[in-house]
Amino acid sequence: MTTDFPVLIEEYDSSWPARFAEIAGRAQAALGDIVLRVEHIGSTAVPGLAAKPIIDLDVVLKSAADLPTAIERLAVLGYVHEGDLGITGREAFRCPRGESQHHLYVLAEGAAELQRHLTFRDRLRANPLTRDQYARLKQLSAAGVRERREYTESKSAFVRELLAIGHDSFAAAGPWKSTQPEAARFWFQQVDAPWWIAGGWALDLFVGHQTRTHGDLDIGILRRDAVGILSNLPSWEFFEAKNGELLRLLPGTLPRPEVNSLWGRPIGSELWVTELLLDEADGDKWLFRREPRISRPISTITRRDPRGIPYLTPEIQLLYKARASRPRDFGDFKVVLPLLDTGARLWLQRSLMDFVSTL
Repeated sequence: MTTDFPVLIEEYDSSWPARFAEIAGRAQAALGDIVLRVEHIGSTAVPGLAAKPIIDLDVVLKSAADLPTAIERLAVLGYVHEGDLGITGREAFRCPRGESQHHLYVLAEGAAELQRHLTFRDRLRANPLTRDQYARLKQLSAAGVRERREYTESKSAFVRELLAIGHDSFAAAGPWKSTQPEAARFWFQQVDAPWWIAGGWALDLFVGHQTRTHGDLDIGILRRDAVGILSNLPSWEFFEAKNGELLRLLPGTLPRPEVNSLWGRPIGSELWVTELLLDEADGDKWLFRREPRISRPISTITRRDPRGIPYLTPEIQLLYKARASRPRDFGDFKVVLPLLDTGARLWLQRSLMDFVSTL
């Protein structure tokens, strides 16, 4: 199996299953009674998924002890054994000369790598939105690499995290990429629903200059708009953040009611880029998540800086920070509170009294 070649991604070809069946049939006939079945794996096994036009197949043996026999019988067909190529339990074979390129692997029933292949394939088959998200990643990756190794590495985070769905959650931890508010305007340029810069950056946009460092970029949206907004970011992945853990949010699904934060990053990146904060609404009214009796018309919860970037009004942002005890939150109050006009100050005072009365 070569390591250097131009990575060419093609639209799904309905002839791929037939090509798999032809290759699998020859291998199964040659291996005889030591083989249980042959599985079509990889991207060409997922209907509708753009892929490299290379068939991947797993030959499943009854027992790992049958591997030497499998090597001998496949050699008759022209297959060359290449060892496990660093993946224990999965034996790779170079396809015979003159045949269309394909990847044949031999594994024993119960092998961990076999289960990984099947789980990844089946989860892509089961969710068209996730399939399309993966296709977009593949196309973006293929456009920027020249070697198969680079292409494979660019997809590793997506593969790893999709395999973890329903099994393991991730610790809610960094690293984070420090990002300026201007980036959000580019990301959300096709979004019609309300959105705004939140957190410390929102207060700095109100003040008119940066008052402290910011490790991330918080963006506020209404919970009810989450599916539509995320559909405008097909090359991103988002995770529900709750109780110190992250769980992938599948495209097209609303966050769970108890989840108020989504961590996001471009697919394939190891760096988190933004945190989406989910606010509640009732009709045209914004509701304070921690005390729904506190509300305002949605049209009044944001302001814009001179560049047109929307940000959460400072009195609402300070209300969210009121229960925090971090030094930076006290610092934000000290800087921003004297700059509030009378109306904003009175609204914050009344809201704090209503909020404290519920604690």
